[in-house]
Amino acid sequence: MKCLQLKNIFLVIVLAVTYSSQSQSNTNLLDVSQLNGMKSKAAYVTLEQNNFGNSKTFQEDDVTYKLWYNSVSGQCIKTYSKNFYIARVENSTSCKGKNTSANNPYNISELSKMKSKAGYTTLEQNGFGNTKTFQEGNVTYKLWYNSKTGQCVKTYSRNFYIVKVENSNNCGGNTNTGLGSIDNLNNNTVSTTSTPTISTTQTNTTTVTSVNNSFSISDISGMKSKAAYVTLEQNGYANSKTFQEGNVTYKLWYNSKTGECLKTFSRNFYIVKTENSNNCNNTNVYNSKYKGLKSKAVYTSIEQSGFGNTKTFQDRNVTYKLWYNSKTDECIKTFSKNYYIAKVEISNSCK
Repeated sequence: MKCLQLKNIFLVIVLAVTYSSQSQSNTNLLDVSQLNGMKSKAAYVTLEQNNFGNSKTFQEDDVTYKLWYNSVSGQCIKTYSKNFYIARVENSTSCKGKNTSANNPYNISELSKMKSKAGYTTLEQNGFGNTKTFQEGNVTYKLWYNSKTGQCVKTYSRNFYIVKVENSNNCGGNTNTGLGSIDNLNNNTVSTTSTPTISTTQTNTTTVTSVNNSFSISDISGMKSKAAYVTLEQNGYANSKTFQEGNVTYKLWYNSKTGECLKTFSRNFYIVKTENSNNCNNTNVYNSKYKGLKSKAVYTSIEQSGFGNTKTFQDRNVTYKLWYNSKTDECIKTFSKNYYIAKVEISNSCK
């Protein structure tokens, strides 16, 4: 009889502990209703401050969807943002218990037939940086690399829509990537013929091979100036100084990773000459370029230069962001306060 009583007491204790644990767990869950109607940015900061990590982001028309996962409580939340405000928020079961990682590559199929701009925004919001862009006929090809997961994606855009998307192996390494052209997008037939190499021999052009073997400044000789400047930024160079003399525009470009300084000469919207220079003064060109500018515009510019945002965190009224360029192996850190960039510095914390 005593043995039975002890057994019943033990059972009551176990049930009480279990109930207490479950109650405590439920208490720790975030009340998602408090996010409704908040400004999206403030809501995202609130989620991060409550130990939620953004595990997935995707765009559809003017609505941004985000999945948030808390590894401590196991809670998964989905937010719907429209016109910079949270339009809807709900608990979800789609986080699969962990954040996106190398073992969980991004599902590229959701980009198909999206508007190009929305597709590019979705890729950037999921940690991808644009590493290369080129045009052939009416098709725009873009390579995207996620330095955190190691995934490389190639998009094909025509008439402002994504007509094809595929995983690729061409994000890093060689200059001639053999990206080819599309013969018939409707049949998804891709030509394997490499893009023809254009002779880089130019009058008054100095050809210098970069320390980064995937880029040579001879690549930009004779290019339209605007396209050449984008190419330089995508290969880790930042414009440190610009000046005009007559009808010639001179620009100094510094690569903080390789220590290279380049000078471009542009006339009538084309690059007429490129050469090495010693006038960059080895400064942190990112700080001089972006300091004091609006944060949102700076983030867009950094992404267009081939960087992907690898980490974001908040400390009082300052937002810190780490950015990594997998092609140039550069890491920078931005400090944003009151919607403006207060400082940019070179960092070693991306990996």
